[in-house]
Amino acid sequence: MNAVREGLMTLGAIVASADNKLFTLTDAGKALLTEALAGDEFQFGAQIGAKMANDLLKWCRSQSASSPVVKAAVSTIESYEAFKTVALEVYDALNRDFNFNNLVPIYRIRREIGDRVSRSEFSEWLMEMQAQDHLQLIGGEMPSITPDIAEDSITTSLGAARYYAKRI
Repeated sequence: MNAVREGLMTLGAIVASADNKLFTLTDAGKALLTEALAGDEFQFGAQIGAKMANDLLKWCRSQSASSPVVKAAVSTIESYEAFKTVALEVYDALNRDFNFNNLVPIYRIRREIGDRVSRSEFSEWLMEMQAQDHLQLIGGEMPSITPDIAEDSITTSLGAARYYAKRI
């Protein structure tokens, strides 16, 4: 291990404290680490421990927060027809993956679609899907309901809460 440490110090990747007990990663070291972690051949040769793993995660998170990352563009939903397609796909995926037995919580659909559609359009278009017999919106009771779940569900114009969607 001392040879590795000496090699990193020679490269200028790390600097040691006066008592050689604390080592700091330099900018050159960060560049080397970034390059190494990005490579497919990189792997740890031994267990690194929780502290080291957590420090590495903290560093990776700081890198992704500070460097510009190109994320896959999530297209907004701009029409009822596009919303209907997406909502039914989300419904089917949630129903299949979480075994909802054809009663998918509306808040889960809303959260899955996210910011691709405004809250008011989501509610309006989901009600339209019910009017066109694509879904039935069902009230009743929801175990362990929280204020955020209630908010992400649907309230009809008459004030009735709808918590579940059932595909017709």
